[in-house]
This record gives sequence, C-alpha cells and structure tokens, in this order.
Amino acid sequence: MNKIKSIAVSAALAVSVAAGALAGCGMNGKETAIVVNDKEINLGTANFLLRYQQAQAYSMMQMYGLTPGQALWDTEIDGSSDSSSSASTSSASGSATPAESTSAESASSTSAESESSTSEDTANYKTYGDQFKNSTVLNDIKKWCALEEHLGDYSVSLSEDQIAQIDETAKKTYDKNKSILKDMGTSEDDIKEALKLMSYEYLMRPKLNAEVDTNVSDEEAAQSTFTYARFSQTQTDSSTHMTTIVDDETKAKYQDEANQILRQIQSSGDIANADIGTIANGVDQNCESSQGSFGSDDTTYPDEVKNALSTLTDGEVYGSVIEAGGYYWVVRLDKQFDPDATDSQKKSIVNKRQSDHYNEVLDQWTSAQKVTTTKAWDKLKVTDDDEYSVLQDTTDTTQTTESTGSGAVSGSSAAR
Repeated sequence: MNKIKSIAVSAALAVSVAAGALAGCGMNGKETAIVVNDKEINLGTANFLLRYQQAQAYSMMQMYGLTPGQALWDTEIDGSSDSSSSASTSSASGSATPAESTSAESASSTSAESESSTSEDTANYKTYGDQFKNSTVLNDIKKWCALEEHLGDYSVSLSEDQIAQIDETAKKTYDKNKSILKDMGTSEDDIKEALKLMSYEYLMRPKLNAEVDTNVSDEEAAQSTFTYARFSQTQTDSSTHMTTIVDDETKAKYQDEANQILRQIQSSGDIANADIGTIANGVDQNCESSQGSFGSDDTTYPDEVKNALSTLTDGEVYGSVIEAGGYYWVVRLDKQFDPDATDSQKKSIVNKRQSDHYNEVLDQWTSAQKVTTTKAWDKLKVTDDDEYSVLQDTTDTTQTTESTGSGAVSGSSAAR
C-alpha cells in the first residue's frame, strides 16, 4: 500500500498534533464515558475524539465566514448568545452551524442503570456546543462502534502496516502534547483507540458500496447541455446582505439588454460557436453567463427554460428572451445529448446510491444499539472559552500549518 493510500485509511493519520487549552487539574481518563452495547469507551478516548472534531469543525466554520471574537459554541439554539461568553453575541453571518446537519433528537439512549442525565435533558440542547457534543460527535462514536461490531461480517481488519502507522501517529501526537493531553485525561493508548475507531469508516465503506448496483442506463442519466446569459431581477446589498427586487426601470433595461445579446448572437454568422459570454459582457458586465446541464428530473433550472430548449436542435439559440425564475434568459442548446455530462451524471447517481445505502445500513445498526453515557461524559463541555486546534503535519516539508479556534490557543475549560 502506498503512503497516500495508507494515510487515507484513517481519518486522523495525517494529523500529528491535536492541541487544546485546559486550565486546572486534569481528569481521570480511565473513567467510563460511553457504553455502546458491550463496548466501553473511556473518558480519555472520548475527550480526544470530541476535541479533535471540535477543532476540525471550528476550522470549517472559519472557511464559512466565522471570524475571531464571534460566538459559536455558546450561541443558544434559538440564536442568542450565552451571556457568559466573551465572544460576540452573533454567530457567523449566514453560516451554518456544525450541528445543523444532524437532527436535534437525542443521540443517546438512557437506562435505569445509566449515570447520565435524563433523556429529556440530553434531547433539549441549550447551545450549539451541547448539540455538537451530544448529537454530532456522539452519533459519530455510535457509528464507528457499529462499524467495528460488523468488521467480521465483511472480513475486514486493520493491516499490520495500518496499525503501525496508527501507533506512530499516536506516539507523535502524545509526545508533542503531553501536558495538554494529560489534562484531558488522554493517554497514548487512548489516541490509538480513537484513531482505530475513526479508521473503520474508511475500511467498511468500500465493502458497503460494493453491495450497490452500479449499472445506470443512458436514459436514466441523459443530460443536455446549454449556454446561457441572464440578468437577475433581484439585487443584494453588499453591506446588509438584504436581497430586494430591482425597480421597473432596471427590469426594462435588463430585458432590453437581453434582447441586444440575443440579436448579436443571431447575427454572429456562427450561432453554434458564438462566444455568448463575451457578447454578454460587452453589453453589460452585470450579465451572468455560463454553461449548464440538465436531465429529466432536474430542478436547478426553470421549466420555462428547459421547455424552450427542448424545441431546439444542437447549436440553435431560442428566438426570444425568457422570463423565468427571477431572471431574463438568453439560451442556446449546445447538445441535446451530451455524452460527457451524461457519464458524469452516472457517477453522481452511483455515488448517491452508495451514500443512501451506507446511511440506511448505519441507521439500522445504530438504531439497534444500547447506548449509555455517564457523568464523566457529562463533565465535558464545548464552549467558546475552551479552544482547540489541529496542527497538520507536513511530512514532506519542514513547515507545519495550524488551524486554531478564535485567536490564540488559550482559555479555560469547564470540563475538568
């Protein structure tokens, strides 16, 4: 197995450092935090998984526009900010939260023997940090445990090389972060266990994908391609981000300019090869132009546009401006059946089948689990005052890049 493929086997093998900021006494990492069926996950492993994903999520939110000083984890589910947070009272403008991709229902089940709080308490998350921990991360842990339970059903196991790489990464991570990891209650063995859990998805997904029918007919995937120029009937204020409908005078201007573009295409002498983008830009730089593709079940483009294109043959431009979907459109059919776009759509269909099957199987497996959480798990908090970072180890160079929480890695933790 080559190095790149080997690294891809485990979600965290390319990461050499998971750093955090905890003040005060450490935690007893040997305490049981989560029990999934008969598997016990101690606090050291659970805390490492939580902080690793917290750091990854923070990095992702920065890409979506979260800026230093803005509240994230302390933001309440209703949109307000926890008054104890030193961060801004608003979450990233227009950004999705890391927890929004998961349901708000409780990820864990309780029993009479569980030390955890009641199911009502765990279901009613107050902040996005609570939801991230008890829905997003806990659901991932449940999923990894389910995959581990079924490894034998698919004759899957970690290879000696993969285990060796996990051991090497765990040692490197622990040696570089002994102080913080001790405060987290995380040992080198806990990191190994965390990396193994995360690796099971990469081992099992190909096996589950192989159960899916990958045959897709041309008819099912058929795609037509077209080129368009269009003017939007709305405008967005750059400072307020509010979108409003343009006035009637502007609408009339755009409609007239769309007709100008159409006439220039028609008089170009070679409609099929006319550069619609250049023509549109010459009339008005506010005009958007691009190429699109669609199939029989497409919902991206308005029916009026697709119906107009269905009347054309390859290389023809529609004879009038189309008003649809909040735009004025000028459209040319490039290919009624585009083999390349169709092949791409076939891959998308197969990918969706595989993803749907994978999720359905995981849902079946996890719904059958008995999951309990303990007071040790309850002690862990995800807040804006407790920041974590992941350092990417660039093994081929001497440089290391860092993704951190808001500002420098500092602060205190309520989880001790």
